[in-house]
Amino acid sequence: MRLDFSELNSHYFDISNIFAVSQRERGKTRFITPGPRPTDGLLLFSGTTGICYQKDRPPLFVPQGALVYLPQDSHYIWENAPAPNRSAQENLLFEFTLHATDTHRADTVKTELCRLAPTRDRISFGENVFVVSVLHQASYKKLFNTLIDAFHAPDSSPLSVFCAAYAIFDFLSANCQTEKENSSHIRMIRGSFRYLEEDQEKAKSIHEIAAEYCVSVGYFERVFRSYMGITPTEYRNQHKVNRIKMLLQKAEEGLDEIAEKIGFCDSSYLCRFFKKETGMTPREYRKIYTAQKWRLDKIDK
Repeated sequence: MRLDFSELNSHYFDISNIFAVSQRERGKTRFITPGPRPTDGLLLFSGTTGICYQKDRPPLFVPQGALVYLPQDSHYIWENAPAPNRSAQENLLFEFTLHATDTHRADTVKTELCRLAPTRDRISFGENVFVVSVLHQASYKKLFNTLIDAFHAPDSSPLSVFCAAYAIFDFLSANCQTEKENSSHIRMIRGSFRYLEEDQEKAKSIHEIAAEYCVSVGYFERVFRSYMGITPTEYRNQHKVNRIKMLLQKAEEGLDEIAEKIGFCDSSYLCRFFKKETGMTPREYRKIYTAQKWRLDKIDK
């Protein structure tokens, strides 16, 4: 059964194969799945930014604070780094398998709600890794930590673990429904993306973006940071880095051409900017990407 996360509140389901852990790594990391994922998973990029490479898919750029879906049977390579102003990564992982379970209202005065036997119909949310949400990082972090604490407690209570797991899905479904309804804050943040992602010569200043939505710069920056976990300027720099990485993945693109496309004055400035933001030169990144692409192309062969 294929569902959207926003549809979960309309269904009941059994959760199995629960695993939860906090992952902390210093510096940058690269990871390739040793085989197909045995379960679904949700990964919260609490203090990390990343790029996910999937076969026959464009690279997926993941900002700090994003909640990412990892589907069962998927293969991927992750290239992760600490979020801005952090020396270490922090990711919160929740693995699971969901099976559809029917419910029934009794034909009595009380109309009792009854749970029927679970089916063999596994619930899936897609075949590829994707970003579920970039909003409400603090709330997700609290929910994930509650599950992790319950799962790893010395006298772990199954009831506490399952309650924490269902609480995550309940909040996630409600959050996704809210995002679809486009509240004013969400409209402002999503609308600002197109300005923050413009090339340098066309880009609006933060002051101009705030004015577009008739709010002060301070208010816009506070709202943006509360939802995204980073400032608008940090988001703009991350997007530039991601665009440079995508262009570096094309062997025929020279540094002067890339600098011109990004809106930089020359390739020297591009190299300094890229080195400052990633800790590596464009040449080093291109070499790493070529090696990773070769490994990804070998998957399933």
